[in-house]
Amino acid sequence: MKNTFIKLLSFIIILMPLASFAQDDVSVQRNEIGAGFALTTFSDDEGFSPTFHLHYSRSFSENSPFALTGGLEMIVGDHQHNTLGVGISYNFWKEFSLDVSPGISFAPDEDPEAGLHLELSYGFELGRIHLGPMVEYGLGADHSHTAFGIHTGFGF
Repeated sequence: MKNTFIKLLSFIIILMPLASFAQDDVSVQRNEIGAGFALTTFSDDEGFSPTFHLHYSRSFSENSPFALTGGLEMIVGDHQHNTLGVGISYNFWKEFSLDVSPGISFAPDEDPEAGLHLELSYGFELGRIHLGPMVEYGLGADHSHTAFGIHTGFGF
């Protein structure tokens, strides 16, 4: 599992700068506070669990498509856990954004474990607010999950 984690993270980090060739007048706010709601399915279970996430991001510079992010994901239900992560966001084409966030997951009655979250979202711009669909993939030591939902953010 550790080798898969390292390979996946390395692959994404290598591809992020290459994707800049597709960039076309990306509108980027310097700071963003955002939230999301999703339904999450786990690799070892049927059904869905509600998931909420909160994040803050700050771009590297005034017109940079890259941002440093910090976030909290909360999954409720049978697979209840919270994940704190710090990562990088890349606004790579139009209003598409790819977030890569390694973090630590905390579940009741379990030891903390390392994990990785990848999120792809699209934001319809409404002034300083954007709203749109998102898909997220989470990888932990003993499970993976996929979430489909709505992402919203306020840029300033």
